[in-house]
Amino acid sequence: MPELSLIMALLASLTLYLMRRVTDEIEKTILQFISIVCLLVSLLNAPWMILLLVAIGLLVVPTCNHPSHQPQCACSRFCFMSSQCRSQ
Repeated sequence: MPELSLIMALLASLTLYLMRRVTDEIEKTILQFISIVCLLVSLLNAPWMILLLVAIGLLVVPTCNHPSHQPQCACSRFCFMSSQCRSQ
């Protein structure tokens, strides 16, 4: 079961990478749909340890860009970049 989860996560990552390279809107939409479906299947079949790693990653990775590019940051309190946010 973990193999299916990892394969689908890899396929979702690959389609997201290809989506950045493609210029046609229809192809981007199809690749985005495929990546969302693969990501959902991956998360539904993932063991609890992988789900825990995803949850920790979502808490730690910043959701804001560099403060000079974005007027307000919306970082979580666990974000390692929260000291550089203007809203803090």
